[in-house]
Amino acid sequence: MNNLPTIGKYHFMAEPFHCDFTKHLFIGHLGNNLLNAADFHSNDRGYGVNYLNTINKTWVLSRLAIELDETPAIYDKFIIETW
Repeated sequence: MNNLPTIGKYHFMAEPFHCDFTKHLFIGHLGNNLLNAADFHSNDRGYGVNYLNTINKTWVLSRLAIELDETPAIYDKFIIETW
């Protein structure tokens, strides 16, 4: 296993075509970013779906905690942390 930190930090941006009429990120797109961060994290550490599929296994999201002070606005850059 590699020596990556336990917490993965992934950078995203609220792109205009993922925002609503108030110029804030659709919550569904935020959900997609959360799932992408989880996928990146597991793949970076060698137990992602890419590997698991080779041994006929998969992973399942069992817990989700969202701490959100405000919804990202158009062109805002934000970080998703996962562990």
